[in-house]
Amino acid sequence: MKTLGAEIAGKLTAITLTMLIVLPAIAIFLFAASSYLSSALVPILPFDAGTNGKILFAIRAVCIAVFISFAYFWLANWMNFKLSNTDSERGQRVTEAIQPWIFIGPAILLLFGFLVYPTFETFRISLTNDIPLLDALGNPVLNDAGDMRQTLGFVGFANYATVLTSENFWLAIRNSVLWLFVVPTTCIIFGMLIAVLADNVRWGTFAKSMIFIPMAISFVGAAVIWRNIYADGGTATHQIGLLNALLSPLGVEPRFWYEMEFWGNFFMMGILVWIQTGFAMVIFSAALRSVPQETIEAAEIDGATPVQTFFRITLPQIYSTVVVVWTTLTILVLKVFDIPFALTANKADKLLLATYMEQTRNSQRDPELAAAIAIILMLTIVPIMLFNLWRIKVEARDG
Repeated sequence: MKTLGAEIAGKLTAITLTMLIVLPAIAIFLFAASSYLSSALVPILPFDAGTNGKILFAIRAVCIAVFISFAYFWLANWMNFKLSNTDSERGQRVTEAIQPWIFIGPAILLLFGFLVYPTFETFRISLTNDIPLLDALGNPVLNDAGDMRQTLGFVGFANYATVLTSENFWLAIRNSVLWLFVVPTTCIIFGMLIAVLADNVRWGTFAKSMIFIPMAISFVGAAVIWRNIYADGGTATHQIGLLNALLSPLGVEPRFWYEMEFWGNFFMMGILVWIQTGFAMVIFSAALRSVPQETIEAAEIDGATPVQTFFRITLPQIYSTVVVVWTTLTILVLKVFDIPFALTANKADKLLLATYMEQTRNSQRDPELAAAIAIILMLTIVPIMLFNLWRIKVEARDG
């Protein structure tokens, strides 16, 4: 008689193999069958044939992907119950053991395929670089033009040494530290202030809705909006940029504000603060509602002012929420790329780690060096993640 573990593994393997054969076959059939409908609809859409074909292909891909996802869960669940004798206690144990893997299995595969494997591959690439190709005697091999031929080879941590001795890298570190200090701090202060004040006025819900709207805008879209606000152009009396139009009557010289040396960083930070303040506000607003009203009333009876009540009673009770918001914003800031890239703010004084990596890869045509920067960027996030995991563990133990 099979052991319980062998029975679970065998039936889980059977379900997996079935999914790997049946689902791709269904997807291929649906793509082939829907191609006829797509061809019939191409002349109907208002764009050219090429654009119509791309639009219809995208719609087909999304619809089929959603259908395959639902089909996976339905078929996997059906097989899980059919392959196990659920009338017996042993069969129920097999079914219950397989059930969680049906749901987390695809997530694990996606996590490995799009996170774990790329991380190790990026690290491998970061340890390589172009090295001279030598002949058997150790002499450089030349091409027809007389240039030295090169090949990709293992160079150890030479790329990391090059990055760490680069002036642009340390400028990117300086700017990233500035963003880490300014953006999360400002978002937390404004988010908390708005959450507290909005709960005390009748039109607070409307105000919070307006402040949360920027969260629905992509980083690139927000950068385009604020590029028009920060822009310089037009005539002396009619400025294109809103900020210059407001400040010109006060005698302030018009300029592209985000292109100012060093100080332009703060104008770009303002865009991210504008987007993320709504996120902090919503989280804090929910946390403030969870504070027991009895503690606040007791503080008021003892004669505490509203400010004292907030800092000594309310804030300590939502401290864990503040840490969560700070952690989320910190990781977001370390990865920020879209805003500087959309503003074409790629001068050395405005480099961030992500934009420095992109500049190294595309402008300098050095993917191995860019891979080293990517690993360094990942390592800056790891301590924050470990701190967050430690904090969650402590809260779970104390709670």
